[in-house]
Amino acid sequence: IAGTNLSTDLGRTFREATGAPQGDPLASAINRGGTAALTMTGAASAARPFAQGAAQGVTNALASQPVQQFVGGMTAGASGEGARQAGAPPLVQAGASILGGVLGFGGANAMTSGIEAASAAPNALAPQAANSRLIPNAQEVVNTGKAAKTRVLTSDIRPPKTRLAKLGRNVGDSIPIAGTAGQRAAQQTERVEAVQKLMKEFGADDTAIEAVSKDLVATRGATIGKLTQAKKSVIEGIPGAVPAPKAIAEIDKQVAKLSGIDAKAYAPVIERLNDFKTALQSGKNLEQVEGQRRLLGDLFADTSLASIKGDGQKAINAIYDPLKQDMGAFIEAAGGPAAKARWAGANERLSAMAGELDASAFKNLLNNAETTPESAAKIIFGKTPSDMKRLYGSLSEKGRTKAQSAIMFQALEKSTSNDMISPQKFATAMEAMSKATGVFFSPADKARIDGITRLLKATQHAADAAANPMTGAQNTPLIAGLSIGQLFGTAALPATAGAGLLARVYESAPVRDAFLRLGRTKPGSPQERAMLPKVTAALIAANENNPQYMANAPGLSQAAASDDVSEERPIQP
Repeated sequence: IAGTNLSTDLGRTFREATGAPQGDPLASAINRGGTAALTMTGAASAARPFAQGAAQGVTNALASQPVQQFVGGMTAGASGEGARQAGAPPLVQAGASILGGVLGFGGANAMTSGIEAASAAPNALAPQAANSRLIPNAQEVVNTGKAAKTRVLTSDIRPPKTRLAKLGRNVGDSIPIAGTAGQRAAQQTERVEAVQKLMKEFGADDTAIEAVSKDLVATRGATIGKLTQAKKSVIEGIPGAVPAPKAIAEIDKQVAKLSGIDAKAYAPVIERLNDFKTALQSGKNLEQVEGQRRLLGDLFADTSLASIKGDGQKAINAIYDPLKQDMGAFIEAAGGPAAKARWAGANERLSAMAGELDASAFKNLLNNAETTPESAAKIIFGKTPSDMKRLYGSLSEKGRTKAQSAIMFQALEKSTSNDMISPQKFATAMEAMSKATGVFFSPADKARIDGITRLLKATQHAADAAANPMTGAQNTPLIAGLSIGQLFGTAALPATAGAGLLARVYESAPVRDAFLRLGRTKPGSPQERAMLPKVTAALIAANENNPQYMANAPGLSQAAASDDVSEERPIQP
């Protein structure tokens, strides 16, 4: 069938897949139903060129949907035989067959929508082709699921788009034994466990924020002390007067500029600059020059000079670079290149750390770290990566680890209610903190977190199926089966089981992987056309290749409740 190694004896295929004994009535019924449907489809296809009027519409409908007809025939046969075995009268057997055929055909039509259309019109595949319906990074989601031991079903990576397709999935999810309800429940448990494992790995801690603030104060203080000592050891170790020709020339330039603007208004600045020039010309050593530089920088601490601070501060700032050049040249000449490198490195780091205080959020954190440690949370959970990077650079390795724990605890807190974790809320919280995870986590850890987040979002239907059971008009097909069951006992249950069984086959790993392989082909290409019948074949053959997705004993009511993701076969190219 469709290029597979399936036997045309559908009853034998069913027996081999499920372990049913030779001569099993249910297998025979499936054989008759499926074969009859395929025979009718073939006859309709042959008659199509000769049909006229209404007959043409009938033959077109029968011939254009062979997979749906095939599945509908199988479920009709199974439902009728189940009713017969339950002791139902002929009229009820007929009703069960009709209901089973409708559910089987509708489910197959919903779940395989787009495949046969793509086969019939290969030049019009994009963008409606089956492979275009895969979610982004579908293969990565499946791989992450395997690593996290969280099953990924076919409709997770290829979610239904139409109302009919969504209804087909929901019907399967509402059937607890033969359907996918058990798999969805197990999948939800696995999603919660994946979140818990991530929490355990990074140590979500409600005291982490306070630890981050304490680490910031301690680490920054230790760094400043170390750099200051390195700079001081060089300055104190080299005696002699420091020549400062570049600084003196710049002082003259700035004095002339301010005098030209308003000598009287800028008199305090001009006076301080001239005093600094005189000190340099008198032959000060490195330590004395450094002291004079600090006095010059403190000039505008006097609030009475606020009106001239703008241009006055620019004039003072213009002196610093020439002065550093003069001091560096002297240190290198008197102490050697190594001494200059130590002094220049320490000086540069201290200047950068002082510049960090220009960022108000970071300055506020430093000023209040000991009294209000939660200030760190405003940066970590904020929207400004530059502030995050300043904080990250000021922490020790232990502090950075605590920042990671704080991020995880924040996500856990936002996703937990009544001691129950919501994987979907966790994924939303992690997405909201993607900037923070990009700064505080290594690239490898960031990639793993993003992978788990994508997995949780792709498998969201596991939570939806549990939180939103089918109601009202949504569950009409299921209600139909159950209503007949109320009227005629268990005679109608095989019809519902047949629909659930179809859902289990569709959601199986082999079918999912077939769609993944299809997604790797180019739309409209010969490779895609070659893959389309294989996807259809996978839908039919999933029970033979993976019996755990079908019944594990004669009778559809014995369908397996779940499958073990650890036993999935590797995807073949």
